[in-house]
Amino acid sequence: MNHYIVISYLSRFTKIKVQEYWNRINNDKKIYAILTNEAGIQGILDSIAEKQENEKYTVDVLYFCSNEVRRTEGKREKLESFFKEYQQGVVNLDSYVKALEQELYPKEKDGSESAERKEINESIYYESRVKHFAEMRKLCKVNVKKIDVNEDLGMADAYKEQLQKFIEELERLKQQDSDKEEHTFYVYIDSSGGPRDFSFLSLILTKLLELKEHNKFKVENIIYSNINSKNGNEIGSIKDSYGMLGVINGVNEFVKYGRVNTLKESLHKESGLMEGKDLVDELLCSMQKYSNMISICDFKKLPEIYDEIYKKMKDLENVNYDVIDSRVEILKALLSTVRVKMGIGKTIPQFVKLFKHYCDNDMIQQAVTFYNEKMPEYIMEELKLLEINNLVIKSNKKNARSKVEAVLHGLEGGYKAFLSDYEKYAKEYGSEKYAKAVCILSNVDEFSNIKLKKGNKDQVITVLKDYLVIREIRNHMNHASDEPLMKNEKARDYFDFRKKSEQSLLCEYDSIKEFLENAYEHLCMFESQSAPSDKSKFQEVTN
Repeated sequence: MNHYIVISYLSRFTKIKVQEYWNRINNDKKIYAILTNEAGIQGILDSIAEKQENEKYTVDVLYFCSNEVRRTEGKREKLESFFKEYQQGVVNLDSYVKALEQELYPKEKDGSESAERKEINESIYYESRVKHFAEMRKLCKVNVKKIDVNEDLGMADAYKEQLQKFIEELERLKQQDSDKEEHTFYVYIDSSGGPRDFSFLSLILTKLLELKEHNKFKVENIIYSNINSKNGNEIGSIKDSYGMLGVINGVNEFVKYGRVNTLKESLHKESGLMEGKDLVDELLCSMQKYSNMISICDFKKLPEIYDEIYKKMKDLENVNYDVIDSRVEILKALLSTVRVKMGIGKTIPQFVKLFKHYCDNDMIQQAVTFYNEKMPEYIMEELKLLEINNLVIKSNKKNARSKVEAVLHGLEGGYKAFLSDYEKYAKEYGSEKYAKAVCILSNVDEFSNIKLKKGNKDQVITVLKDYLVIREIRNHMNHASDEPLMKNEKARDYFDFRKKSEQSLLCEYDSIKEFLENAYEHLCMFESQSAPSDKSKFQEVTN
């Protein structure tokens, strides 16, 4: 069973005048209204009537009602004056006015005016019109309920109260149907009336309903009136405009956390996405590959995936359409920002950019893994600051990372030339793996197979120290170790790992985050790195 829910905020009478609107929601026919809410509800009921066909249904119209639209003083007189002064001339408009007059001021059987003169206000008027419009469209199960607004509250408190009342109504309707057959809830928001800030409340309502999707509430359409269009007054859908906000949120989610869920939902929610759909789908597919990659911290195919994303972005940007979904337009406008923030297209050295990016967004596992896998390649192959030659390691392991690991593990016994020093290091640093690294890095000039670029020796050694600590952090995370990270105080001093005094998860997080920040600054020391002049921790790098 389909359950349609209409939400609106009732406008007040100003000058009583019938406006004509083009219904751009579904049929491009003219509709007539005094209140803009009348135009909105007609467009929505037309949509429901077309959608409904022979299925079971019910319609609930909920509208926010202010003090002003509850007042009755002088409003009956305004309407009576309008009917007396109205001059006929347009057939459809004449029919609208005649039907309205009969509805509001019924006559006796003999044609005389009824002795009963009911008070009227916008609320009474609107409810009467909703029922009339429903009958015209042969919709018989239509309920109307007002939600009173407390105008003594400040804006923030008013929003809170209105949202709370709206949630209560949704829960009431859901409970009302809970013991019956399965229901699908379609929500229409009529933002054509009410105060200006109802647009903001409408936005909040859409976000609220997104959180309630598991309860089958679906925002079917959002309606707005344009009374200044060059094509005449219009009632149309602005759902795509709200969809644009979803795209913006989705892009932000992808940039920060590598997730594509919100972007997919925003772009695929409706079938209205036509032009550019194939190119958008291809781009989303490439972005999903990146999302999958960072979810499992596997960066081996990062260059290929980045190249693919870059190509798909350019394909979408380079195609123009006469008419294009506004969500696609906003996506196209944001692609250059995505490239800059994520280093796609290598606007600055990609390794440093992405390492910083993961740290900025608290993706610690990704930052640690990425640094551990890519830093050796960066300093050895991209910057060419370090050479490690003639190592006794397997031929299939002679990549940059394997060579750095060989150095930090003691050059396959090469440290034996410093055996007495090594034994001293082992006692002082409390771990064989730290002792070997300290032994090699402290005597690096004595090894002919380790060559450091002149002028960068200290920086490279510092980065190698960072690498060892970050490797240990990664192992600590992956093995979910209960042992404290780098227990030996002298080892912490040598590798500059500042451990907090309290032994808690939060303090360990702070220590790791601070170390990663410092590791980023150490990378920025290299002259060939396009680093910001202000080395403040994790300030945005722009190009």
